[in-house]
Amino acid sequence: MGKKTILMVDDVKLNHEAARAVLQDTYDLYEAISAQEAFDILGTTIPDLILLDIIMPVMDGYEMFKILKRHPKLKHIPVIFLTADASPEAEVQGFNGGIVDYITKPFVPIVMKKRIETQIALSEYERSLEAKVAEKVEEIEQMYDLITVSFAGLVESRDGITGGHLKNTSIYFKAFVDHLLTKSKYRTQLTPDMVK
Repeated sequence: MGKKTILMVDDVKLNHEAARAVLQDTYDLYEAISAQEAFDILGTTIPDLILLDIIMPVMDGYEMFKILKRHPKLKHIPVIFLTADASPEAEVQGFNGGIVDYITKPFVPIVMKKRIETQIALSEYERSLEAKVAEKVEEIEQMYDLITVSFAGLVESRDGITGGHLKNTSIYFKAFVDHLLTKSKYRTQLTPDMVK
């Protein structure tokens, strides 16, 4: 498997040099000196993790982070804030906003590496669990559908009139519920998952 990818966003070139010295042997490192440059990179590359400076001109790290979390393809990427501000208030603001960790400047190489390593591993584990849960849900839904069809078939084989009626009733009911889902009044009370 290839190297994991990190995008570093920081307007200070010396910080890029320091991070590069620590990370370039282990990770593929993309570098941006502004939020706009970072979004340009994100248009073609989805990194495994983003290192994001808080204080930058034009758009600060908090604002960029909010945009990332609203984007469907980017919101899952773990973000570690880079900051010279180690105050509890700054940490609380970041954690309340959804960042996964902080790295204070100047960087301590081993701390930087370990925090990045940990967050990438956690992110991979989370995606793996989500995939397994989705797979199990799909299996359960298929089993439920099979049981329902089998039961309807059993009833129909015992009594053609009742069985046909059950099948028709389920078809009419599904059409009725699908129609209700198109009405805005019922969208908040009924969801496609509830109907299944």
